[in-house]
Amino acid sequence: MREDISIVSEISKSRKKVTEMIAITILIAISINIISNIIMEDLQIKHIYILFISFILLLASLLYLSSRFIKKTYEQTYEAFFVYDSRSKKIIPVFRYDFGRKIAEYLAYLFFENPALKATWEEECPPREKDFPDKKFRFGSNAKQLLIEATEYFILSSLSSHLSGHFNKDSIKKENLKEYRREDVPEIYFKNRFLQLFSTSRNERIAFKDIKAGNEISIIAEEDDGSKETIAVWKKLEDGVAYYQKFDLMLPKNSVIAKPFNNQIKIDTDILSIMIKSIFEGTVAVIPYGFISNYMEIKQDNENLSQGGESYYVKININIDFKFRAFLSKGGWEYYNWIDSFLGRLEEQTSQEHFFDKIGWETALTINFINRKRKQISKQLLDSKQTKVTGVPVVEDNKLKDAKESTDSSYV
Repeated sequence: MREDISIVSEISKSRKKVTEMIAITILIAISINIISNIIMEDLQIKHIYILFISFILLLASLLYLSSRFIKKTYEQTYEAFFVYDSRSKKIIPVFRYDFGRKIAEYLAYLFFENPALKATWEEECPPREKDFPDKKFRFGSNAKQLLIEATEYFILSSLSSHLSGHFNKDSIKKENLKEYRREDVPEIYFKNRFLQLFSTSRNERIAFKDIKAGNEISIIAEEDDGSKETIAVWKKLEDGVAYYQKFDLMLPKNSVIAKPFNNQIKIDTDILSIMIKSIFEGTVAVIPYGFISNYMEIKQDNENLSQGGESYYVKININIDFKFRAFLSKGGWEYYNWIDSFLGRLEEQTSQEHFFDKIGWETALTINFINRKRKQISKQLLDSKQTKVTGVPVVEDNKLKDAKESTDSSYV
């Protein structure tokens, strides 16, 4: 969506900045002139106070300029969504949409090995309003927390993969990096049930000890020393899939990873800090009309078309705060420029707007609508010809007609 543009207000803001810059420049010039004159003359006690005040004015002016004209904080929010089927109480994977697909998979993997959490989820997830027309349902607190943890795990998994690829270069000195494993981030590990389960060794999980027939798919990486390590494993059993994924974050040394709040993860480095916040409040997502029934192929209740497949927003807020030393540092940026590419990756994986642009939904829906109209016109012409030949008008079954009209309404 195009943002509002106000040329006049922008000019007014620029004029104000120019005025401030002129005033500060004059103040700096006066301060430097006073300091230089005092230094050139014999330094006397009476001049010390003037020198001190001049230094304070100069320092204050420079600090003001840096805070006013140097942008230190960057904030980005991505609006993701998932599709929930109120009849099965499951999140339905969205084809070609990483966030919508993986959140559904993560919950399925977790519930397969932890039936108690599945029972809690089903108790707290909204049923169909059709079954309870006089009540208003929302996700319970435990179900909300599970969705927040699933979102956090999705971000951490994506970041882990991105960092591994970024730092796998000959130009990067490994001694300037540190690999953080799950035991290095206890605050996150003990507060995220997805990370706890998926990163636990397969030797400690009963699902991977099952001797029954089960197909395994593994991703194996080769280390620098030639050894091989299993990165991820999917084991398909009769009633579900067990999932294992190695957890590690390769970051610049001296980095600190913390979890200040339940829905926040903070990565603090020498020159910047990143705060990642996952927000789920049960807000219904506004997505293009016809997407649920046509793209997702989820049949909706005729009595209430909003029921059956429902979409909800999850917001991901990224706040990057640069420390003052970042503006004085000339080198070492190759250890931090992964941030730009990661934000681009995260947008591609989560942004609702990016997803619908990628699949060209509006164009696809229009083409689908035109094709259906063509079929209707062709059928009418064929029926008209048949009536002329036989003299008997073609009568369509009422139930079939009602079903087709209900289907056609989703394409409008």
